[in-house]
Amino acid sequence: RSSDLTGGLAAPLVAAGAATIIGTAGAAALGSTAGIAIMASLFGAAGAGLTGYKMKKRVGAIEEFEFLPLTGGRQLHISIAITGWLCTGKYGSFAAPWQSLMQSMEQYCLAWESKYLMELGNTLDSLLNGLVNMMAQEALKYTVLSGIVTALTWPASLLAVASVIDNPWGVCLSRSAEVGKHLAHILLSRQQGKRPVTLIGFSLGARVIYFCLQELVKEKDCEGIIERSKSTR
Repeated sequence: RSSDLTGGLAAPLVAAGAATIIGTAGAAALGSTAGIAIMASLFGAAGAGLTGYKMKKRVGAIEEFEFLPLTGGRQLHISIAITGWLCTGKYGSFAAPWQSLMQSMEQYCLAWESKYLMELGNTLDSLLNGLVNMMAQEALKYTVLSGIVTALTWPASLLAVASVIDNPWGVCLSRSAEVGKHLAHILLSRQQGKRPVTLIGFSLGARVIYFCLQELVKEKDCEGIIERSKSTR
């Protein structure tokens, strides 16, 4: 398996290098008009593949949907990583959680509804920090400061965060289902060419994968698109 396969208009270059492997006749076939058409079909229209797709207008309630490359080059198998939430700081980008993926395949991450995923992640982060403070207060109750700590109540900021978390969570739940269905139709249109796809996701990214697979099985042309999927809560 080559890690530098390229598609579309680069097919003649592939053919030139292939002469030493499959012989002059086979290489000439790849470099022909028919060979170029085959390569374009395999890797996606004009070799652009998923990076060539960008949502040009709003689809339903979806405001953002785009594939961002994690690795370069073209391979015979691709992976799409789907982030489940964003948060200010280290995990503020869609690519951040996937830096430790083994770079053995052509990899993309799906950028979707960043505004709402960031709002959700920051809200959850605030709630978690508030819970940590509460636990620290509980621990202090068993020290000489117990008399002071007993008089403390839940922080007002924590109560406020807990009261509004339903809104971004509800929006993201709804959008993740629509994004999953839209992803299914993108894959059905063979933007990735005729190469098998692995889907990887966590949290709401796993929910995107679920609705993508659910939508795919409704179509008769879904065979061979998904090789495997991996998701975590």
